Amino acid sequence: MSYTLLSETRPVARKDHRCIWCGQKITKGEQYINEHSVFDGEMQNHHWHDECLEDAQLNNDYDWEFMPYSNERPILEGRPN
Repeated sequence: MSYTLLSETRPVARKDHRCIWCGQKITKGEQYINEHSVFDGEMQNHHWHDECLEDAQLNNDYDWEFMPYSNERPILEGRPN
């Protein structure tokens, strides 16, 4: 297994996207993380909520082999559940 991060940007969504970690919608106008990477020789482009990428980094030990859309979105104060 090999993983290489090529770029990571934090744009504001011009259209709806789906978070690769939790599967919930990233809505138009929301800031998100857009990641371009290579995993086992395959180019990838993923969209993340900030808290989902942080959760993946803290609790997944950078074992980037995970099932897309199968994780819980972390609960943040002030955000409706």
